[in-house]
Amino acid sequence: MKISESKKHGVLEFLMDGKITAAQAAERLNLSVRQMFRIKEKFGQKGAEALIHGNRGRKPLHAISQEVRNIISDLAKGDYKGASLNHISELLEERNNICVSAKTVGNILKEAGIQNKHSHKGIRKRRTRERRKHEGELVPIDASPFDWLETGENYSLHGAIDDATGKVLATHLEPTECMKGYILMLEEMIKKHGIPASIYSDRHTIFFSQLHGKLSEEDELEGRKVPLTGNSRLEFLPHARD
Repeated sequence: MKISESKKHGVLEFLMDGKITAAQAAERLNLSVRQMFRIKEKFGQKGAEALIHGNRGRKPLHAISQEVRNIISDLAKGDYKGASLNHISELLEERNNICVSAKTVGNILKEAGIQNKHSHKGIRKRRTRERRKHEGELVPIDASPFDWLETGENYSLHGAIDDATGKVLATHLEPTECMKGYILMLEEMIKKHGIPASIYSDRHTIFFSQLHGKLSEEDELEGRKVPLTGNSRLEFLPHARD
């Protein structure tokens, strides 16, 4: 979900809960009241899916054709060989009437397997993993602070996303990232989608105690334990979604 869509989601949650009027929601989203009522109706029927643009996943009309891509690749291997990406971009505009950015030229050459000696960026090493194969296997949860309502005040949007599909399962706004926000968000997710096989969170102090390994000798002698509040990954029974 993009930031603009997340912002709409937060405003619509306030509208559906009766915390703001349709006119106030329309003003915050720079829409007419009539548009706001249409979006509210769709949101009530489809939830977060109603906020995703209808063209998501479609090929844009201004996409560069394969023919133009081939011309750029051929020139980069021929007449413009040895030129930098910026220079190739300039030559294409001056001599071939093809207006594309240096970044686009670089992407086209990379897709065609053509190396450019002026590109010095090293390969970034990242820890990657494959997404889960089935919906409901793993649900990452997190909260993002932002001025979602454009009031000059930050709110934390607590959210849950299915790892396999990328589907937004539930969101909830609170003034700050807190356990209440996560509980209400998870309650909404379970009501709509059931219990996932496992939930993944970061190591926020909401889930992990900062006192880990810091018990005093007196505490240990009295049998006290570190008050851990959870694990980064909470697993449920595999059949919990049935």
